[in-house]
Amino acid sequence: MPTIGITGGIGTSTVTGAGQAWAGQMNGNLGATIGVTVSVPVFDCRETKTSVNKAKLDLQQSRIEAEDAKSNLALTIQGFRISATTNQERFRAAAASVESAQDSYDLLSEQFRLGLKNIVELTNAKTALLEARQNRLESKYTAILYLQLLNFYGGEGLNLG
Repeated sequence: MPTIGITGGIGTSTVTGAGQAWAGQMNGNLGATIGVTVSVPVFDCRETKTSVNKAKLDLQQSRIEAEDAKSNLALTIQGFRISATTNQERFRAAAASVESAQDSYDLLSEQFRLGLKNIVELTNAKTALLEARQNRLESKYTAILYLQLLNFYGGEGLNLG
């Protein structure tokens, strides 16, 4: 863009040995200048074109980053959906495993009471029952976590109650 500038100045010249006093020389040799300048850029070393191209590239980069963020979000949500479904199925399997382990423990407990089984077998059955219960709880709360994350990304709030 063209620019306009205004300049001004005041100056004096004094000479020693000219036969005139310094104060007299200051009054007689006082000069003032005023000027106006107009600057029209003709060649700016492609600075403007480079800036415009850089801005276009930055805009394109921002659009690509926004699309990448959308894709990552979609992948994250899809992962949550798969994890929620998997853990719901895992919970169902773990519930059946708890029921089976409980029946096995009850049978072994009765056999132990009758003297048909030893304490090691009873302890192993109890351990298997506890592991089945732990797996059921873990899969239950993991499924709940992923369902809550899906709800959160779906625009609902988190329900921790």
